[in-house]
Amino acid sequence: MFQKRIIMMVGCLLVAAGAIWGQGGTGQVSGSHCFLFGDGRSYCVAIITVNEAESAAYLKQNKLDFYEVSVLARNKHVRAEIYGIVAKANARISSSEQIKRFVILDEDFSARRDEITPTMKLKREVVARNYKDILEKLYE
Repeated sequence: MFQKRIIMMVGCLLVAAGAIWGQGGTGQVSGSHCFLFGDGRSYCVAIITVNEAESAAYLKQNKLDFYEVSVLARNKHVRAEIYGIVAKANARISSSEQIKRFVILDEDFSARRDEITPTMKLKREVVARNYKDILEKLYE
């Protein structure tokens, strides 16, 4: 789920979060959510979650090892596809808007943790608070 969101970066650069992630798509593996962060920073980082159903089907279809959903994001084939999606998205936008660093979570964002709405939209403030440590490490 991708929503329109403008991020105010250092130097008053405005970046449309949905426009960046909406560019991707290299194979049948896909991201479920992409939390783009860069408010007040000099570059964008992202927290990405894997679409479990599509990724599991891709692995099974290609006769690749797949055991359980909890390790899906660590699968080298899934990770390679996600890296490809980010690279393809970055190739279509200016350098200042590109995702410079990102992490792929082992699980999707959850309504149980109040990170998404009933319509599957991200609650940016909650996600930023819940993953503050991860976001800070992406800027180290």
